[in-house]
Amino acid sequence: MTATDVHTRYLERLLDQPDFDLLRKNRISAIVNGSSADSRVDSNSDWDYKIFVEEADIRPFVERHGEKFSLSDNTHDPKVFVMIRPFGYLESELESTLAITLWICEKAKVLRDDGGSFQQRVSKYRAKFESTLPEQLQHKYLKLRTRRHGIDGVVKRSDALAARMLAQDCIKISLQILHLVHGKTYPYPQWLYKVSADEYSQSYSETFGTIKALGLELEASQIQAWSRKLVGNMIDIMVAKGFDRLRLERWWEYI
Repeated sequence: MTATDVHTRYLERLLDQPDFDLLRKNRISAIVNGSSADSRVDSNSDWDYKIFVEEADIRPFVERHGEKFSLSDNTHDPKVFVMIRPFGYLESELESTLAITLWICEKAKVLRDDGGSFQQRVSKYRAKFESTLPEQLQHKYLKLRTRRHGIDGVVKRSDALAARMLAQDCIKISLQILHLVHGKTYPYPQWLYKVSADEYSQSYSETFGTIKALGLELEASQIQAWSRKLVGNMIDIMVAKGFDRLRLERWWEYI
């Protein structure tokens, strides 16, 4: 039995429970992620189901159970978490965290998609992601430079803890930029380094060496030096992808 078959059978049993009798069960879209349905499977992976329903079809269910219905099945191995939401919730997530939510939607296993409602929305926001890439990259790059500049300020005050916190931000943002310059979405922070290293570490070994060094417990002055090097690495990567070096170096003019 395939992973998809296992999830589909579980979903069918789930929807037969009395809690779900007010759902129009022929009008849903269901996905599962963080599980054997995608590339992040390991012994710690739970099943994370998200069931989306059109606004009109979920209204009776919401009136009984509330707008934020979810349940956990801790008796199942692996554990199962189920969330039921209107499609408006998915669209709100895509609007607010486009790159991350789109990554999840495109990596998840689609168990059901009655009427193609889920895929229509994913396609719509994929087009939006691609059309807004320049703005996303500018926003991330300015955020990176601002965090890096902040390190200089806390180093003057000998605040190594604050410098480490800002350095972690620099690492996260740099990895996100690395995905964006290749026209790709990126995952949540807890998966970001592994996914990025699997995909890009061979092509950008120097950058990943800098990231590993910056991730160590360093003195404030060392954090300052390694974070400067990381910004330099990212500028080189972006210039190789067609960005203007002078514009990247004079970043403060575009805040």
